[in-house]
Amino acid sequence: MLQRQLLVVLLLTFSAVATMPAWAYGFNGHKAVCQIAYELLDTDTQQAIDEVMQQQAAYQSFAEACTWPDDIKSNHDYDWAGSWHYINVARTQTQVSMQDCDADGCVLSAIPEMQARLRADHSDWQALLFLAHFIGDLHQPLHVSYANDRGGNRAAIEFRGKASNLHSLWDWQLLQARGIDQWQQFASNQRQQITAEQRQQWQQGTPSEWATESLVLTRQVYADYANKRPVDDAYVAEYGAQLEQKMRQAGVRLAQQLTVFYGHSH
Repeated sequence: MLQRQLLVVLLLTFSAVATMPAWAYGFNGHKAVCQIAYELLDTDTQQAIDEVMQQQAAYQSFAEACTWPDDIKSNHDYDWAGSWHYINVARTQTQVSMQDCDADGCVLSAIPEMQARLRADHSDWQALLFLAHFIGDLHQPLHVSYANDRGGNRAAIEFRGKASNLHSLWDWQLLQARGIDQWQQFASNQRQQITAEQRQQWQQGTPSEWATESLVLTRQVYADYANKRPVDDAYVAEYGAQLEQKMRQAGVRLAQQLTVFYGHSH
């Protein structure tokens, strides 16, 4: 009996560990994107966001609260948002549009939905966190991906001697290898790399165009996967740098949205 109980505990523990980071950017990645955005805001806009977040006392900061849309995935009251974290396209596609959303919605339909909620009520903390989270999701390439392997979850790889998959690699393992565990310092380092020219350039475009940018990288990742490219140090260096740029872009674009709703003119 004791052996059976121990086996059950081990299986449950393994299941929890195996599934825990299977969301875009992992928890620390989402925190980092939101921290980049927050640091790009002026103090008045930061204060306005902090006031909204006082309604959600479970988190110590806006950046930490950006994991909330993943934290609630086990709450069936929010099942309606399950498909809003990603968008699937055909493998032949090179561009992404709202037409690619399925009937339950996708990340591209979720963003304007949350924008509309915030226009109606700036104090809607759930809409604020959903918007922040979904902009992060949109910039994780494996969340603009393919349905037939569940966004890379069924694309097996080996990373540093352990079995993994493309989705987990791009959600958290690449970033962990690049120092994301210290997410606040990581975010500050990323924010300091953003030039004024980049900030102006990255603020342009629409969510559909941002999704297409992610798809370009997704197609490159899958081409390497088809060619059996090893996930070695060179892979981590090349794609880690590209993924960090995606996070900087997400931070800039989120900061722009936050300024629209919480800046001086709102």
